[in-house]
Amino acid sequence: MESLITKLKTPSPHHEVEMALNGFVITPRDSSEGALDDFQPIVEEALHYAGDDYQVVAVPITDAVGKYARVYFNQVTGT
Repeated sequence: MESLITKLKTPSPHHEVEMALNGFVITPRDSSEGALDDFQPIVEEALHYAGDDYQVVAVPITDAVGKYARVYFNQVTGT
C-alpha cells in the first residue's frame, strides 16, 4: 500500500504538486470554485498526516471560511 506522502506527492484530478527545496506544496488544479471544493478533501487528508518527517502548514482562503488554498509540506531535518 502506498504511503500518504507518496499519494500526496502524486498529482491527481483534484490537486497539483510543486516540488520545493525542502519539501513540496499541494494546490488545487485551478482557481475555480469547483476545483477549490474538490481540493478540500485532499487538504483534510493532508492535515491528518502524522509523520515526523514533514511539518504540514495549510493556508486558508481569506474569504471562504473553512477552505484552504494550498498546503505546504516542509521537510524536517534531524539535528
